Amino acid sequence: MLQQQQGPGKATFSVRFGFEPLPEELKQIYLSVFLQLDAEKDFIPLFEHAKLEIKQKTKT
Repeated sequence: MLQQQQGPGKATFSVRFGFEPLPEELKQIYLSVFLQLDAEKDFIPLFEHAKLEIKQKTKT
């Protein structure tokens, strides 16, 4: 995960994964992201079990 600080109380981040090539039968995945703001504290969910629809380009 890549994080970039945008100012007090603001940050952006991105999540990358490397499933290339994707299996043709893959139509959806479920994604959860948890954030730990301090090593002494528990993780908090940013989102849990989000359904992502996979749309693949057709081969020509």
